[in-house]
Amino acid sequence: MKNFPSIIKKFDAYPKTDEEFRIKTFSGAIVSIISGAIMLILFINEMVFYLTPEVKQELYVDLSKGGKMEINLNITFPEIPCDYLHVDVLDSSGERQLDVNQNLDFQPIQQTYYGYEKVEPEKDDRCLSCYGAKEGCCNTCDSVKAAYFQRGWLFDPKKISQCQKKNEIPANSPDVNYGCEISGKLIVNKVHGNFHVGLGKSFQSGNQHYHDFTFESLHRINLSHIVHTLSFGNPYPGIINPLDGTYSIQTFDGSMMFQNFITVVPTIYQPTSGDRILTNQYSVYDYSREIYKDSNNGLPGVFFFFDFSPIVVHLQEQNKSFFHFLTQLCAIIGGVFTVSSLIDSAIYRWSLFKKKRSTNSDLPIKNK
Repeated sequence: MKNFPSIIKKFDAYPKTDEEFRIKTFSGAIVSIISGAIMLILFINEMVFYLTPEVKQELYVDLSKGGKMEINLNITFPEIPCDYLHVDVLDSSGERQLDVNQNLDFQPIQQTYYGYEKVEPEKDDRCLSCYGAKEGCCNTCDSVKAAYFQRGWLFDPKKISQCQKKNEIPANSPDVNYGCEISGKLIVNKVHGNFHVGLGKSFQSGNQHYHDFTFESLHRINLSHIVHTLSFGNPYPGIINPLDGTYSIQTFDGSMMFQNFITVVPTIYQPTSGDRILTNQYSVYDYSREIYKDSNNGLPGVFFFFDFSPIVVHLQEQNKSFFHFLTQLCAIIGGVFTVSSLIDSAIYRWSLFKKKRSTNSDLPIKNK
């Protein structure tokens, strides 16, 4: 048993040398420093990869029926004042949400040298008549109309002074370059439909949808717009909304109809911890056309037509294996150490070879 340690030593795959026989070189130090830096970078990269959950994707048929959907939007019209823009929601179930401006924030903006700045609306100190429909002030056409409807009276806008210039689109002049930023949320049915930003007050007659404006003023407006945000539901990590940050420029000296055809894909996102997120992704393609007075080819405005995919996307986060992480670390350390050892050995042998040749060239040559 006394020879047992000696027998075991024969299996040592890592023989050692005495410290006094070890040679340390400048090139070896450089290789060691570079190798250590590479190991550190690869370690950090592997750590980030390990801590980032992997997302598995599954597809299946959507068997759900009905329900509601939330649309989040933020759109800027740099060249049109807020008073002349109206938002409506229509869907195939027959529901009509006309002039939903009260549910959204219409923020006046003004173009400056540095971009666009918000403009505080001017205070209206007037107190215009409600024409006997109610006591108090009715400073807008809409307030007079609401008061008449509440009374059950017949409303004739031609006899109301507040309604006379309601739908007249002003000329854009360099001195008054006001625009409008529309932001907020819309609640719609989960059926085929559209929401749009149109010009003039909207109304419904039978199955037809109309906007009240004069075509003579269309050459004065510019429907160019910026979609800062458009999403259908709550966000989740890594979601991409194709329309976010997009610009649409009016290239026609008149008016145009901007159309966006959107396919909404129901999505379920399940994080590693916490509640699942029921939301939607979407794809889109756009189309625009010019609007002429004597043609029946559409309304000027920005339209978003949405339909739903029959497929549900289920995204589930999964943590990566810790043992796989350890294996990768061992591979990084072992691989870098082996390659650096080979490089150091090659440099050292090359330096010995050069030194030997230099020594031989300095020896005197004997003449016979």
